Amino acid sequence: MKFIHLSDLHLGKRVNEISMLDDQKYILLQILRIIDTVQPDALLISGDVYDKSIPSAEAVTLFDDFLYRLAKRRLPVLIISGNHDSPERLAFGGRLMQSSGIHISKVYDGDLQPITLTDAFGEVHFWLLPFLKPIHVRQFFRRKPSKATRMPAPPPSSICRCGRTRAMCSLRTSSSPVPQPASRKRYPWAARTT
Repeated sequence: MKFIHLSDLHLGKRVNEISMLDDQKYILLQILRIIDTVQPDALLISGDVYDKSIPSAEAVTLFDDFLYRLAKRRLPVLIISGNHDSPERLAFGGRLMQSSGIHISKVYDGDLQPITLTDAFGEVHFWLLPFLKPIHVRQFFRRKPSKATRMPAPPPSSICRCGRTRAMCSLRTSSSPVPQPASRKRYPWAARTT
């Protein structure tokens, strides 16, 4: 299956208080031209569609226009929210858009169903898992880990003087001194007090 993958559009971004929307509009038009030339089977947009979780009206309008143009091409589009996006806002109207081939990941509720597309070689399943934080999924995985799956603490003899485990320590031998701060004679400014 041939697809185009986009991410980190950050629509609505401002740099030094200068809006990037005109540049972003130009880039989205270029993406549409590439789609017309390459003729992919699908377009994947993997997160950070917007620059903020509450995007500006102009950014939403720009993305709406882009999705409308994609839907007119009858190109399947698969979108997940990223850490800059609000999954609730991005998923708004997602069930309505599915009939136009626009598939937006829903707010995670513990249940994922694949979006299945077909090409000349058969079915391809896409699992639209949005950006998640542990607090968002903890309620769906309430069981406590068993003693067998818990990571045991390292034995005290494996801890180096620097606080790391001996395997991770840069002090390879126990006779090596622990690194000391820079000499105050070499760096006179280090001796100043405030």
